[in-house]
Amino acid sequence: MEENLGTTKKERSRSVTMFLAVMVLLVAASGLYAVWFPRGGEVAGGGHLRSLTSQEFDAAVASGVVLVDFWAPWCGPCRQQLPILEDVARRVEGRAAVMKVNFDEEPEVAGRFGVQAIPTLILLQDGRPVQRFVGVQSARALVGAIDAAGAGAAGHE
Repeated sequence: MEENLGTTKKERSRSVTMFLAVMVLLVAASGLYAVWFPRGGEVAGGGHLRSLTSQEFDAAVASGVVLVDFWAPWCGPCRQQLPILEDVARRVEGRAAVMKVNFDEEPEVAGRFGVQAIPTLILLQDGRPVQRFVGVQSARALVGAIDAAGAGAAGHE
């Protein structure tokens, strides 16, 4: 009867093995995703970048100079920007913060800033936007903008 159905035990066994292999790969990939793109409040990028949720956003950017990266995991240019942001965060540590907001998971924050394309990076000083970058940016441009924002703040105190 089984042979009339067109599949043999060997074919079913091969199908089950293939299914299990695909499942193992998916589980492994999801684990890597969680490491590379942590959820809100967790540190990404070797401890220098922090991912923010909408609940944390206002308090996190309220004072000082903060560079916020609006990104999404499916965005190729966003993934290209990540190592650059890690470098920037290391360079400005102690003077400014570099944070990330997932465009897909936190659309209300992105909407508040009119973010329509990603990556979009917004430099905030004491919670107010002072400069916007759209597309992949160099570390030199970002550090220069952060330095200028910090110098402007020092000049007004």
